[in-house]
Amino acid sequence: GTTLFVYTRDRDYLFGVTMGVLAQLGLSILDARINSTRDDYTLDTYVVCDENGESITEEYQRYEVEQALIDAIADPAVQHIDVTRRASRRSRYFNVPTQIYFSEATERDCTIVEIITADRPGLLSEIGDVFRESGILLETAKIATIGERAEDIFFVTDHDHQPLRNRARLLQLRQTLTAELDKTGP
Repeated sequence: GTTLFVYTRDRDYLFGVTMGVLAQLGLSILDARINSTRDDYTLDTYVVCDENGESITEEYQRYEVEQALIDAIADPAVQHIDVTRRASRRSRYFNVPTQIYFSEATERDCTIVEIITADRPGLLSEIGDVFRESGILLETAKIATIGERAEDIFFVTDHDHQPLRNRARLLQLRQTLTAELDKTGP
């Protein structure tokens, strides 16, 4: 894959916007590390490949990715990207039931959300959209794709930068994520 670095002032829902842009460009995220700094910046590292599983080698492709990200990130009105790509026929045959686990990271003062589900175009953008709609902020993420299976870990907080401790809210988040991620598309 190709390693992509994003260093910018952090803002709400940046993760979902970035994931939407990359998915819409036909890129798959093989690995990602999302890190917010204490001074309101984010340093994100992504390993991406094109729809053929190849690195991005052409200069014009790199420029297209760079410009699309810059345009979306620079516009504070952009909080969501519609991803219109579909899953490949091959990936539709894999059945990976969604599993969601919560734990508290006391040393980081946030909640850990671990999601295991079937990988597909726009998956991370969908997760980012659920976080946005639920008023959840992403602090850090570790993204891994193993074949057709996504195993992603998110360190999240509420808008007051506090862990999610309300059981009803966590249950609702689990239900919303599961419903969204287990949708069967056309």
